[in-house]
Amino acid sequence: MLRFSLLLAGASVAFAQQYTISTIAGGAPPATPVAASNTSIGAPRRVATDSAGNVYFSSSNAVFKMSGATLTVLAGTSRAGFSGDGGPAVNAQLNAPEGVAVDGSGNVFIAQGQTTPATSPKVTGVAFGSATITASATGYTGTSATVQVTGAATFSPANPTYFTGSGPHNLSLTLSSPAPTAVTFNLSSSNTNVALVPSSVTVPANQTSVNVQVTPIAAGSATITASTTTPNIADATTIITVTDPGSFTLPSSLNVGLSTTANFPVTLATAAPVGGVTITLTSGTPGKLSISPGTVTINAGQTTPAIQPQVTGLDVGTVTITATAIGYNSATAQVVVGATLAYAPPSLTIVGTTTQTFVRNWKSEVTFTVRTAIQKQFCICTKNMVRAA
Repeated sequence: MLRFSLLLAGASVAFAQQYTISTIAGGAPPATPVAASNTSIGAPRRVATDSAGNVYFSSSNAVFKMSGATLTVLAGTSRAGFSGDGGPAVNAQLNAPEGVAVDGSGNVFIAQGQTTPATSPKVTGVAFGSATITASATGYTGTSATVQVTGAATFSPANPTYFTGSGPHNLSLTLSSPAPTAVTFNLSSSNTNVALVPSSVTVPANQTSVNVQVTPIAAGSATITASTTTPNIADATTIITVTDPGSFTLPSSLNVGLSTTANFPVTLATAAPVGGVTITLTSGTPGKLSISPGTVTINAGQTTPAIQPQVTGLDVGTVTITATAIGYNSATAQVVVGATLAYAPPSLTIVGTTTQTFVRNWKSEVTFTVRTAIQKQFCICTKNMVRAA
């Protein structure tokens, strides 16, 4: 309701018992002030008078005042709306004002016409499906509307890539909102030679997601589809790509001496994909052979790392180096850590049963056979010397 004040001259108007109706104004919304009898005013809805005999009525989203034979717009712009509080009444927007009243002080009250309630009703979905809402009121024709309670399901991650022989993987099937009751999805793979999925999964009540196990079989692609008989939930799909794992090569044979270091080159069979490849290298016997660094990265589009790893011999023997990387077949290579046997002095004469010493620096104890021109004799080689008897 809009309220505004008028200054009115104090007077009174008397009315007789019998009334005569006559046209005093009418037509389209006018530009005022204007002569009332020559003006179109549309379809007046409510009429009121004040103590001075002025007539007020609403029409065409405005309120008019007729003072004598002159018609003036009192409030409204003839444009439907709800604005103008605190400003000039003639600049306000009214929406089909339903009533007009004038009090003893000359204040004019306008009752706005409404088409919607002050607080609109709200609906809350409690289960997927549809429901019919019916509205009725005394004196009005009832009406109804259908409300759909919908949901959406999606796979995550979307369109993943897996490798043959890499074992089962989990996809997440997620609802857009918690399931009011348990929702069962039927699953299918468009190409079971490429990827397999279980026949169905169920999202528990009040939950939003469930895992879907995907087993890659062979290289290719397959579309995984999740569908449900629960109404108003569209099917979810994702495309699975399965590729054969990549491969890399290691040295076919490598020998390294005690306390020496050698390169251990690693090479991909094909250029690294986007994101690069990180290869982990481990020594089967770290006490005999170390490898550094333990991981190397081959950048996208490259087949070798910027810096190749190196191995260092720590003790004699044969050691296996294993290389692994996600999406690649593992590879192994054997490295031989060797040493050269040398005597000091290079020749020695043994007299009788005396003991002579060959000096040699050894990392660990080694047993070997000394052959002489006369007979075979055994000796023990310790870390720093060889004793022959």
